[in-house]
Amino acid sequence: CLQRDEKNELSGGITRKPSVSAKSLADDIVGYFDEVFFMEMDKEGKRWFLTQPYKTQQGYSVYAKDRSGKLDTFEKPDFMSIYNKIVATKNNKEE
Repeated sequence: CLQRDEKNELSGGITRKPSVSAKSLADDIVGYFDEVFFMEMDKEGKRWFLTQPYKTQQGYSVYAKDRSGKLDTFEKPDFMSIYNKIVATKNNKEE
């Protein structure tokens, strides 16, 4: 979903959260999913383009997580590659 920037009045820092209607859902949504990635994009003219790889780990200002523990902090934005990385590692452990 789109992001919403929320300013911390004490520290002045900005936290990027999912833009959903309920504030409590924006705070809790990461807990509902095993994989949550943050993708930053910029607009150039009328086209949006990806500016960096997916962030898969929670940071000071970004909500993200990887419950599998198999992904790097930044991953190439290719869902098939990410899926294969998680599943291949899981299948190897089961054998």
